[in-house]
Amino acid sequence: MLPELAVTLTLHDVAAVWFSTSNELLERRIHTASQYDAKSTRDKKMVDKFLERTCLFNERTMDAVKRLGLASVDVEKASNADELADMCLSALEEQGRRIRNQTGAGDS
Repeated sequence: MLPELAVTLTLHDVAAVWFSTSNELLERRIHTASQYDAKSTRDKKMVDKFLERTCLFNERTMDAVKRLGLASVDVEKASNADELADMCLSALEEQGRRIRNQTGAGDS
């Protein structure tokens, strides 16, 4: 789901965390998965175009996540699944604090 659509949802018992990563990691993973080095020049161009679209989508999505104040986690900073889960919970807690501060819900 796109961030712009996610912010319009009014589901009170549902939360979301956006996973982010660098374009460099996307490139390494796409090159590895596609066996890029073994491809013909023509096939490399096709992979390059896919990578270009993927990186552009990644950049635009993360710009929107930041602009809208949505919870996000950089997956490259986690060394294992438990650490990633802890980072997700922390991101959601921080987002909840920001929302309460903006709406005054935390005021007594």
